[in-house]
Amino acid sequence: MIKNIYILEDEITTSIAIRAYLSSLEYTIVGYAEDASVALEEIITLDVDLIISDISLKGKMDGCAFAKIVKLKYNIPIIIISAYFDDEILQELYEANVTNYLIKPYTNIELKIALKLLKTKDTEIKSRKNLTYFDLYSFDLDSKELFKDEHIIDISDKVTTLLELLIKNKNSSTSKYLLYQSIYGEDKKYQANTLRQFIKRVKSKYKFNSIQSVWGKGYTIKIN
Repeated sequence: MIKNIYILEDEITTSIAIRAYLSSLEYTIVGYAEDASVALEEIITLDVDLIISDISLKGKMDGCAFAKIVKLKYNIPIIIISAYFDDEILQELYEANVTNYLIKPYTNIELKIALKLLKTKDTEIKSRKNLTYFDLYSFDLDSKELFKDEHIIDISDKVTTLLELLIKNKNSSTSKYLLYQSIYGEDKKYQANTLRQFIKRVKSKYKFNSIQSVWGKGYTIKIN
């Protein structure tokens, strides 16, 4: 549930207006800053459900760079605000997995809608019955979909099969032979290096740190 919001905005009047409006909607403003470096220091100590940040900020770090750090380290949803968006900025926001964005000048109604959509997506995902959480992701064993926050992550059939097998047998070893045949086909001769390189690429691309090799046996996914 989204309740506690942090505001990162270097225009004082805009920051005050956002805080006042969100407070009127009964959200709690847990902190605010004008500089991304200050915000990074503060959010470590705060209970933050959502960050609303401008792209143009005081200091050396802009909103896109800030969003990438927050998503990587803290996995907090972010709504980005900017006076304009071009293809380059949109690509950066996509890579940072930004939740939503608003173009200035925006209305209070547009901000309210953005918050409502975020809450709806959050509720929809959490209502799923067969979700497994690991690293920065969740995987739905029923639909075989991978999520990062409320976003569906596009993965190949091979990656889907890998995750499904490991998660069904989480915290235990899954045979390397079973993995290979399930991913590449039962008629394929087992190639240890092919499977090893595939899993290495997958771990590197998606930062699946929970996937580990089990010497002499296969692989496992460590989930608390």
